[in-house]
Amino acid sequence: MLKAIDRVLSLVLKPPFIEKPIFIWGAPRSGTTLLYEQLLKHDDVGYLGLDKGTLSEGTGFWWETFKMCRGTMDASMANTYRIWKIRKKYKEMLDRQGKTRLLDKIPFMILWIPLVNEVFPDARHIHIIRDGRAVVNSVLYKVRYSKKEKDKKYIEKKLMFGPHPPEITDPMSLPEAYRYAKQWTLLVEGGRQNQKILKERYFELRYESLVSHTRNNMKKVFEHAQLSFDEYFIKKNYPESFENRNYKWKPDGKKGFSEGYTQRCAIEGHELRYLDVMYPLMKSLGYEI
Repeated sequence: MLKAIDRVLSLVLKPPFIEKPIFIWGAPRSGTTLLYEQLLKHDDVGYLGLDKGTLSEGTGFWWETFKMCRGTMDASMANTYRIWKIRKKYKEMLDRQGKTRLLDKIPFMILWIPLVNEVFPDARHIHIIRDGRAVVNSVLYKVRYSKKEKDKKYIEKKLMFGPHPPEITDPMSLPEAYRYAKQWTLLVEGGRQNQKILKERYFELRYESLVSHTRNNMKKVFEHAQLSFDEYFIKKNYPESFENRNYKWKPDGKKGFSEGYTQRCAIEGHELRYLDVMYPLMKSLGYEI
């Protein structure tokens, strides 16, 4: 019955065409926002919040459309109505902004790629990866010390921060540091597997490379996204490098908790053993342990 309805809808609803959307995703606190901010400097890209002068992402819209939250969403969830609905939302945004290319940053998308590929089969994807120790430290600071209203639910330990890999069946029963070390490992491993689906539309970028050689790596990003640029644009908009904030994870760093995340370390000394779960993957990625 549902398949018959879907066939009828496919004759009536024609999903709007959106040329090569650009999606940024990765484990939480890996630099997705930094890359998002750099990409949106391009005049051709439109993004959620541009109308209001704010920086936002489409996570909630995907959840609303597909009736799921932090876990995996697969290709079977795509049907004619949902594809039409989500493309229509993005197309209206682009038309309103007078832009031609869609840009969105959704860390949760790392678990949704089969579904996203059904909705946007020509999208260009950028998977950003960061040193797992720095990621865990940043998450721990957020869930332990952030004073922001939106983070209270994490501090109260009622909800796991970020995407929920299905392999972690009871995350809140795990020690915090181990929970997020395991999350990073599973997300990065799974995210890299998406290259089998996306093929040449998959691009892997290291946070460390982006901040140390910003201009060269932004050129690579623009080439992958198939956005035009020239040397003048690159030099005008990007420094040679940004600050690499990975140093903050080191346990001997000075603590100075503040709203501005100026602390150096949220990982306690006794928690370092929980990071061991990340080390085989980190070594294979070329990180020094």
